[in-house]
Amino acid sequence: MNKKIPFSPKNKITRIFLFVMLCGSFTTLFAQTNTYTGATGGNWSVGTNWSLGLSPIMAHDVVIPDNKVVVIDVTSAFCNTLNINTGSNSNDVKVGPNTLTIAGTLTINSPTAANKNKIVSVTSGTLNCGAIVMGNSATGTEDCRVTITSGIL
Repeated sequence: MNKKIPFSPKNKITRIFLFVMLCGSFTTLFAQTNTYTGATGGNWSVGTNWSLGLSPIMAHDVVIPDNKVVVIDVTSAFCNTLNINTGSNSNDVKVGPNTLTIAGTLTINSPTAANKNKIVSVTSGTLNCGAIVMGNSATGTEDCRVTITSGIL
C-alpha cells in the first residue's frame, strides 16, 4: 500500500526554490562568455586558446580581444554572438574555406590608433549572422571591415 505524502505549503516552496535554482544553473551553464586568448596559436578549434578551455559552441558569447588573429580552422564554427574588442592594434578573424555561424550579432569595434584595422575576412567560406554592427572611425584612418573575396555573407 502506497502512502501519499500531503503537498504542504512548505513542500511547495521547497519545490519552487529547487526549480528556480535548477533553471539558474542551466542559464549559467549555457550562457557563457568565451574569450579568445590565443595561448597556443591562432586556431578557433583549439580549446586551450579559449578562456573556458574549449572552442566556442552556439551558446557562447565570443570575445576577441585587441591584437588577435583567429583562423576558423573547422568546417563549421558556431557562437551566439561575436565581439571584436576595440584597442590600439589590428585584429583579423579569417573565415574560409569554412563556415562561421553567429546566431546573434557580429560586433566589430573601432580601433583606437591610426592606420589599424578590425577585420573579418571571408575568403572562400561562409559567414552567417543575425546582424553586423561596426564602430565609427575617430580620424578616418581606422577601419572596421568585413571583406569578401569569393565567400558568402
